[in-house]
Amino acid sequence: MDEILRNKYFIRLCGSHSGFGYVFEEVIISVILTLSNETIGVKINKEQLPFNALKEYEIKRIDEKIELSKMEIKENIIYYTRVNPKIDLIIRDEDKIILTQITTVSTNIEGKTEANIKVIVEKIKGIIEAANEIKKNTQIKLGGIKVIGWLISLMDINREKVKDIIEANEWIRIDDGKKLKKILGDKLYNKLISLKVNI
Repeated sequence: MDEILRNKYFIRLCGSHSGFGYVFEEVIISVILTLSNETIGVKINKEQLPFNALKEYEIKRIDEKIELSKMEIKENIIYYTRVNPKIDLIIRDEDKIILTQITTVSTNIEGKTEANIKVIVEKIKGIIEAANEIKKNTQIKLGGIKVIGWLISLMDINREKVKDIIEANEWIRIDDGKKLKKILGDKLYNKLISLKVNI
């Protein structure tokens, strides 16, 4: 992966950051679903996830815009929405729907790389808007299905700055930097952060 992401053609085709962002989305969902035990030195701590990642899930890739208020969301399916700016994944785990936004956006402040607050706030707004749309869905209203927001950030988020701009209610879970490292383990997290910072 290192060689591909540093490759000049990859950078020209995808753009160094947006290209890595797409790869990061796919890496995150793949490792969460496929790695169950210590594998090539990488251990995913699945018990720390907001859904049961020990079950079998079907992945459905959606390449067109979707209307969340009308969409049929089936159990044990992960919908990968490549063109929806508000969310990247819709995970249906029994009586829960987890609206997921995955990001690598960063900025360098005083020599420290951390998540870009403006972009993070926009992503939180997107999760809230998506939740409002999905709550209009008859299937959700009648089924008593709980909607959870899940923001995954490779970089640490300055939560105080975020709170100054927007109220991220407790139904929105944020796994960033050090918290994400606990889920992915040191080896994989350090590899991803190194690639992001050096690409």
